[in-house]
Amino acid sequence: MFLPNYTGVMLHIGRGRDKIGASLKESDITNSKPATPKKIAPSPTKPKQAWTVQVASFAQEKDAESLARKLTQKGYDVYIIAAEVGGKTQHRVQIGELTSRQKAFELQQTLKASEKLDQAFIANR
Repeated sequence: MFLPNYTGVMLHIGRGRDKIGASLKESDITNSKPATPKKIAPSPTKPKQAWTVQVASFAQEKDAESLARKLTQKGYDVYIIAAEVGGKTQHRVQIGELTSRQKAFELQQTLKASEKLDQAFIANR
């Protein structure tokens, strides 16, 4: 019979020896007290809705990387997202992960004015 112990390792219970060679009886496991579960802090959660500004989309990843590098050097928080469109991969260059559409709109206006990225639009993440 197989029973998992509390560390996630499978131990073989029955006649003979377990895989590491020590003699083990079923009563050693069934009569033992379970370990006290540890409390695990919840992982940080992302905002329910995140906004970003997409500034370009390229068929070639190297083109997306080139633009992303330029924008990163200017201090923008840039991401490249690969997406299948019409059976082909497009590499989307996006900036920011904002908590409100208003903040995304302000970033879009800044990018259009200062970086001449007239095709920039707001997208949900």
